[in-house]
Amino acid sequence: MKNTKDLKVPKLRALVTGLSKHGKTTFASTWPKPIFLDIDRGMSTLRGQDFDYEDFAEVESNKVYEAVIKFLDQIKTDTKYETIVLDTFNRLDYFLNLMIKPIGIKFEYGEWFIKQQKNMELCQKLMSINLINNKNVVVLVHAGLDKDENTGRLALMPLLQGSIQKNIDGYFDENYFIEKIVKGKVREFTIALENRDLIKAGSRFMEFTGELTIPAHYDEIIKRAKKAE
Repeated sequence: MKNTKDLKVPKLRALVTGLSKHGKTTFASTWPKPIFLDIDRGMSTLRGQDFDYEDFAEVESNKVYEAVIKFLDQIKTDTKYETIVLDTFNRLDYFLNLMIKPIGIKFEYGEWFIKQQKNMELCQKLMSINLINNKNVVVLVHAGLDKDENTGRLALMPLLQGSIQKNIDGYFDENYFIEKIVKGKVREFTIALENRDLIKAGSRFMEFTGELTIPAHYDEIIKRAKKAE
């Protein structure tokens, strides 16, 4: 019979939400042996450093989504990498729209359903890579201010269309909101571990430290996670 005292820190499945230029890609680069799926053309942030990435800029717009799915299938068993970074979900969502219907044409009900199914399939594939192939999965998503029509509450939510906006966090066991703090000429990045103010976040490890924010670095997460061991 197994016992929970023997459990070690597993490979993580993290959703990282934040405003543009607030350090999402930089944070993802601190994870072990990452490969970036560069959909947002954000690799210039890491120029001069040593990171592998797949560039989808040359792929036809209406074929990017399927190209990403194919690449995930190719890379999921590659032992060279421990972390798969999707950068960003927003941009991939845009290309999914183009796959279903040309830009500027409104979706019909059935097409929204197709999009919902495709997004679910993608999230389930990422879960499978984490759980079966034992890799960290980090998904970056830009945030924007959203107002709940029923309550009037404002929140910084993923800039996504349809049901995936409110459901995406359910596919991840770690949900971080990253923030940039400027102190004079110094920039610092932190990640929130718990819901507060306008943001939505949560971590399975927060209860061990009582901290609401920590420095935005993989080692900082693991250091706190190991306090429970």
